[in-house]
Amino acid sequence: MGIDRIQILVIDGFSEELASLEACLQTAFPKAWVLKASSGADGLALAAAEIPDVVLLDARLPDIDGFEVCRQLKSDPVLAHIPVVFATAMDDDRAMRILALDSGAEAFLSMPLEEIELSVLVRVMLKISKANINKISERERLAALVDEQTRALNDRHRTTINLMEDIQGKNLARQAAEQRKEVERAEIEALINSTDDLIWSVDKNLNLLTANESFLDSTRDFLGKRRTPGEPILQNDMDSSWCGFWETMYRTVLEGNIVKREVHIPAIRDLPDSWLDLNLNPIHDGTKIVGVACFGKRITQKKRAEELLYQSEERLRLALENAAFPIMIHAEDGSVEMINAKWTELTGYTLEDIPTTSDWALRAYGHRHQAIEKEIHELYSLEGRKDEGEYCVKTFTGETLVWDFGSAGLGKLSDGRRAVISMAKDVTTASGTKLPWWRPPPAPTRWPSAPTSPISPSETSWPT
Repeated sequence: MGIDRIQILVIDGFSEELASLEACLQTAFPKAWVLKASSGADGLALAAAEIPDVVLLDARLPDIDGFEVCRQLKSDPVLAHIPVVFATAMDDDRAMRILALDSGAEAFLSMPLEEIELSVLVRVMLKISKANINKISERERLAALVDEQTRALNDRHRTTINLMEDIQGKNLARQAAEQRKEVERAEIEALINSTDDLIWSVDKNLNLLTANESFLDSTRDFLGKRRTPGEPILQNDMDSSWCGFWETMYRTVLEGNIVKREVHIPAIRDLPDSWLDLNLNPIHDGTKIVGVACFGKRITQKKRAEELLYQSEERLRLALENAAFPIMIHAEDGSVEMINAKWTELTGYTLEDIPTTSDWALRAYGHRHQAIEKEIHELYSLEGRKDEGEYCVKTFTGETLVWDFGSAGLGKLSDGRRAVISMAKDVTTASGTKLPWWRPPPAPTRWPSAPTSPISPSETSWPT
């Protein structure tokens, strides 16, 4: 789920606030789709139809209030994973926060809102939404953490609200507003620190702005010293080439680009090498780019599994290539994916000579090639092994071999084509003597055609 493909649903009964929220979102996420609804019923219908990534919800709606809309979203198994953020400007902020938390919302923003806070909060909500969709176990863990944080925040909110009831005067009101914003920052920080993935941001001067604990712990493990927000992200404790690599990526994003790539982190000290799936995006303040938002997903286990799979496939390839009997792997579109060395040794044909099963049937079976092609096509529906029996095949030099064929289905290739492995045993004669092309075999078999002009053999290799 990239930032340029997200859908944000805004439900607000006031057209001015709806337009203001849409403008802020389009500025922060210029390629996002902003869905708008001016009533609770329309919002629920849009959510069910489009499955947005984040919902921004006002409590004041012309039909049903925002709290009921939130409860219905959270009670729907299909929509429950979508993060809901209340954005409202009602006077009774204390009661609003309690009702918002009780209805199941993930966060709360006071209107008028600051664009940078909206941008950061929506990005955090997007990470939660992605984790909910892609990893069920992670979703359950995050849900438990969010629930735990919600209960703790609920207690803190109630404590704060009780204190606010005793506050009098403009100075105390200002202090209360600052306290509310601090709580909101704490909510965002708690959500960011709940993941094992790396989240951080840098300003246009490449100073560290914010970072979660996972990122700070990684800098300590990798560099021997935790980075501190406000200090340069690139320092002389980093290898010069590694430092140059990161500076290039940051500068690329500050020019308005999005960087997505997998990065290999070499082993250092007692730490083994590891892999990160990086996603770096510009941070916008209006029309200006003021920094870089960074997300690094740990994919070391995935890369280890891919390497083991590659090694396993390579061993299988070598086993097939060096097998003591002829082997061909072919697909239902007629392509010959590979023939091993024994096949070429006995017949003289390389993969360039017989790139398709039709070429093989024509060369090896002559006028019988159409019937043989039909039999080959029937093999692609195999679920197990089939012993096909003995066939006469013509070699590149015009000799006749008698092969006892057997085939088995391999399932589907990565592109969806069904594949079959065909193996043969050379049973030409007990002594191994090959028969001339013009001479019939000693037992009834399927016969190839009269000889055709030979085509020069060429070298072949394992298909890539």
